[in-house]
Formats: sequence, C-alpha cells, structure tokens
Amino acid sequence: MKILLTLVLLTMASGVSATTYSWVDEQGVVHFSDMPHEGATEIQLDKAQGYSSSRQSMSEKKPAAEAGKFQYDSVEIVSPYEEEVLFNIETRMSMQVAITPALRPDHFLRLQIDGKDVTDKPVRSRSFQIDGVFRGTHTAQLTVVDADGNTVQQSGARTFHIRQNVAQPRKQPRT
Repeated sequence: MKILLTLVLLTMASGVSATTYSWVDEQGVVHFSDMPHEGATEIQLDKAQGYSSSRQSMSEKKPAAEAGKFQYDSVEIVSPYEEEVLFNIETRMSMQVAITPALRPDHFLRLQIDGKDVTDKPVRSRSFQIDGVFRGTHTAQLTVVDADGNTVQQSGARTFHIRQNVAQPRKQPRT
C-alpha cells in the first residue's frame, strides 16, 4: 500500500508545474508558498540545478550507431588505480590495461604518460614496463589506434603518484 501511494504521489508531482508566491510578513521574514496569500507576488522559479560528472574512468565513447564505426565497450588503465601512490619504484613501473571486447587484429595500443608516448610504436600488449618515471604526480592515458595510426578510442586519464624515500646521511659528530 505504501509503495502504491508513493508511486501515485510521484506521478502527480512530476506532472505538476505549480505557481509559487512570495511575501514578507510584519517581522520582515520572507515566505514562499504554492498557495496565494494577501500581498503575495507570483514568482517564476528556474529549473532545479543538476549535476553531470565530466570525469570518466571508463572509455569516453559514443554509441556505435552514432559514431558510425566500431567502438569498444571499455578501454581503461586498471593498474595503477586512480590516485594510487607508488613507493620506491626505482623509476621503473608496470602498467596494466583492459579492453572489452578483445583488441581487434587491425587495432593497436599507445600509452602516454604526461602527454608523451612511452612506446616507440603502437603495440598489442596489455602490460607495459616503463622506465624513467620519476617521483611526482603523473597522468596516463591509453589510446586505441588503427593500422594507419588514427585514434579509434581513448581511455579516461588516470592520475597516480610516485614517492621515493630518501635516506638522509647520518650527521657525523664534530670532533
């Protein structure tokens, strides 16, 4: 019964565009109501504010029918995960990627860290060993390219951090 009542109320509320009134009482307090009141003025309310996330961890893609060509369900970097902190990697790190469905025979992968390609040429491997990644904050992005090097699809950007512990030399006592 409660569910039925809730559904009826929601249905009624979605179709109603009520007029809103505003007035100020003797104490200077502003009131709002959907019922007319003596001295009230009718006001127009803007649409409710909404939210749409622009950050995507999965691939940014259009529906295949809209794009007019093949699209992967997901193209993403799975390791390191978003905002992961890697310690003492000695400037060498590994990165894993996932593509669903499997990579087509005529498609290849390019991996970029901080906007620079980390491979000499596009590859088919879903695991990367990368040298020369120093401490700091980095951004990685995976791109699927066709045989001509044209971008087919890109993953969302993945941010990760590298920290290196530095051993401080022991201070020698003065003699």
